[in-house]
Amino acid sequence: MNLPESEYFDWRMRKASAFCARFRGGVDFSGRRVLDVGCGHGAVSFHAAASGAASVRGVDPERCYIDFARNILSSKFGSYADRVDFVCGDIADLDSDQKYDVIISQAAFEHIPIPEDCLAGMKQRLAGGGRIYIGFGPLYSSPWGDHKLLDAPFQRFFPWSHLLFPEAWLVNRFNRRNPEHRISAVRELGINCYTAGRYFDMIERSGLGIVHIGINASESPFGFMVNALRRIPGLEEYFTLNLYVVLEKHAGCNSAT
Repeated sequence: MNLPESEYFDWRMRKASAFCARFRGGVDFSGRRVLDVGCGHGAVSFHAAASGAASVRGVDPERCYIDFARNILSSKFGSYADRVDFVCGDIADLDSDQKYDVIISQAAFEHIPIPEDCLAGMKQRLAGGGRIYIGFGPLYSSPWGDHKLLDAPFQRFFPWSHLLFPEAWLVNRFNRRNPEHRISAVRELGINCYTAGRYFDMIERSGLGIVHIGINASESPFGFMVNALRRIPGLEEYFTLNLYVVLEKHAGCNSAT
């Protein structure tokens, strides 16, 4: 999206508000200690602060995103400076003794190489009685699940086309078209290629209470149509576009287990 920086960030802030509203009951940030995992440009972090969070920490491995978020904090949200900060790294780099009441992640889990490890790190840092909110998509087996990065043949007309070809063929094709950015596997493009079933298994095995799992959350009629199609036997994997998951740690439990 080619927008001036200020307009782009305003758009991201609107997206952050809509993202939080997709979880059943929304997300209550008021008075909470919040951790934003895969914070990107910081929009969800700033939305949490504006919604009354006691403190907010955003973490992301991309230095350019963290620099952007810090610049916005300084230039636009100076009044939040005493309760918002950003860290370049992943969740394993954070102090495991620091606990958070709300841990949230927007559009990151499909990019994390081993999301099970990330979820375990979130659980370890979640306070007893706290909740984790994870929303992400598209999943790899769903339409445009490669985030259009592979530019697979016929994708304009058949958005599952990246699933029709062997990975080695797709990688070779990508390398021919992008000789300056050669890869040896699709995962090197920042897509973990997890199936919906593998995510569901990860959630079940997390040891956290499952408050809600939303599938194909969307404000458009397309989302309702796709959700109907995924109920057809054999099509669930290919019509699960996104997941919105709320998990909870039992009150009084502040250990990692």
